[in-house]
Amino acid sequence: MTCSCKRWDIDDILCNHAMQAILFRLWDPYDFVEDWFRTSTYHATYNDYVPPTRGKEQWPAIPSNIVPPRPPNIRIQPGRKKVVRRESIANGLIKKRCGNCQRWGHNKRSCKNPPLARANQQTSKNLHSIL
Repeated sequence: MTCSCKRWDIDDILCNHAMQAILFRLWDPYDFVEDWFRTSTYHATYNDYVPPTRGKEQWPAIPSNIVPPRPPNIRIQPGRKKVVRRESIANGLIKKRCGNCQRWGHNKRSCKNPPLARANQQTSKNLHSIL
């Protein structure tokens, strides 16, 4: 019940090589299947009936003298802490703003709008026209 590809050893599922060898010898492949993969085991596992509950209203009441369990103490793990990353732009949680036209939804590289004139650019143009 082994094969050189090791799939049968690891998964307990017949690989193609093992299946061909079993069929070549005219043996029944079902004799080589593990018990937990058989339908009889599946039916025996789920044979018992578990009644569903409709909600917290049908749960048994807890006596008032019982203290509910506390959550476990959190132990800080050794090592460097993981970086908390921002949500991605693809999810739509962070909006992009263009540095060229100051509109939302795209960036300067993909901007097709003409650039807005800034205050410092206008004053420098005015100075050049005066000189």
